Amino acid sequence: GTEMFRVVLRDADNGATFDPTTDGGSDACILTIIILADTSRKNGIDKLTDLFRVNWDAVEMGNSGYREQFVSAVFCGGSREAQKSSSWGEVMLHGIALPWKLLFAFVPPADYARGWICFFCALVMIGFVTVVIGDIAELLGCTLGISDATTAITLVALGTSLPDTFASKTAAQMDPFADNSIGNITGSNSVNVFLGLGLPWMIAAIYWQFVATCSPGDSWSLAYPDEALTHPEGMFVVKAGSLSSSVVCFCMCGGVCIATLVMRRIVYGGELGGPRIPAVLTSVFFILLWVVYIVVSIMFES
Repeated sequence: GTEMFRVVLRDADNGATFDPTTDGGSDACILTIIILADTSRKNGIDKLTDLFRVNWDAVEMGNSGYREQFVSAVFCGGSREAQKSSSWGEVMLHGIALPWKLLFAFVPPADYARGWICFFCALVMIGFVTVVIGDIAELLGCTLGISDATTAITLVALGTSLPDTFASKTAAQMDPFADNSIGNITGSNSVNVFLGLGLPWMIAAIYWQFVATCSPGDSWSLAYPDEALTHPEGMFVVKAGSLSSSVVCFCMCGGVCIATLVMRRIVYGGELGGPRIPAVLTSVFFILLWVVYIVVSIMFES
């Protein structure tokens, strides 16, 4: 903002005198200096200052929450008291999930840096778990003789989508509206399609355009003989396979799902909840849609 300070001259010598009609009178001369802020740059500087300003109260809360995360990860139910009343089944599940709980406990609380550290650390953890699930599913599919496409839409899709399912379930139970639960699913699918496909394909296309080179008879030429005839230097290739039929089936099932949600709003006044029997029937119907998509996709692939 605007800053102000004063320059005061006193004890004049060698015959110099002060003007008695100005500030300070005949004993001194006072000059008031006002520095006006540049309004065009003020907002940017204020944001930069706020970014590097440390809220020590939030840091202290984050330190306390950080310790509490490890305590909750170690004990079944999140505390000693809850663990005493836990069943054997809950204890067994806790033992299976304990390594993952301890790993994810290293993600800093949202109190640090307004949650940005937590956000990026969580992204790293999600990426790590996705890689592990993908590799395990690929090994399992190879062992059972399942094709890569079938493995992708079944094992990999289930492993990477179940966290979103549980997050949407929690949001549906805690929020008075269905916006967060349904928005989480649509947002997650948008990230998978636009970022999960777009970013790797962009990197691969740039690599094959400016870095990779091929020659006749190498592994790329043998894997893609038709493309090698027109592009002997190599290019980024993604075989579509049965993708078109799978996408059409997915769009049809998705349209039926949206129509069901609209019908529920008209009949029961909301997309989620309502009478128990219609809610259960809706859940079963949605599961059947997923089964139909899996069966149709596998049939077109074979």
